[in-house]
Amino acid sequence: FKGVAGWTAINEYKEDMAAIQQTRAKYEDQLPGKSAAAILADDELSNYVVRSAKVLFGDNCAACHGAGGQGNPGFPVLADDDWVYGGNIATIEQSIINGRTGMMPAHANQLSVQEIDELANAVISGNPASSPLFMAKGCFACHGADGKGNQMLGAVNLTDGIWRFTARDQLASVKYTIMHGVNDPQDPLTRDAVMPKFGGGKLSDTEIKKLAVYVHKLGGGQ
Repeated sequence: FKGVAGWTAINEYKEDMAAIQQTRAKYEDQLPGKSAAAILADDELSNYVVRSAKVLFGDNCAACHGAGGQGNPGFPVLADDDWVYGGNIATIEQSIINGRTGMMPAHANQLSVQEIDELANAVISGNPASSPLFMAKGCFACHGADGKGNQMLGAVNLTDGIWRFTARDQLASVKYTIMHGVNDPQDPLTRDAVMPKFGGGKLSDTEIKKLAVYVHKLGGGQ
């Protein structure tokens, strides 16, 4: 029954949605013509994007990275300033578009138990280069002579005590990574560390830009 004034719940809903869309249009209409960097540089626009992208992040990213970007076991924290591939807005956007597939070869067949133990303890200490094996076995080629990593390669910083694969027994976890590597197709026990790509139609260009700005402003964007 529509009542004497013809009111219906669905009409009120449509009116409310129209009002919301009108308010959003001031910002949404700007997004297609701006880069993620330009959006980030505009305080008013980027603040809108952060509010509007919260649900987008929850639907596409939170399952792995946590609702607040705090990370989950096996998945990186997005709310700090430690970045595997870099934390500037362009790099974050590319990570979302193309995904990331880390790679570390397994060393179980190249290193002895004693060598793995020595390297793991050096990594845990925060000074991996303290072991001569770090240079002798070629670890420096990816992680750098100082062990601080290489973002171009996605090679993590081994000196900061921030772990890609957290565990109660962190030493055992480091040993496991050294032995079985990351995404090594030759080792069935290798670590699985793949971020899927969201470009190519999975998300729109505007949604990707929104997510890039959102992630950058979680607290650790460079």
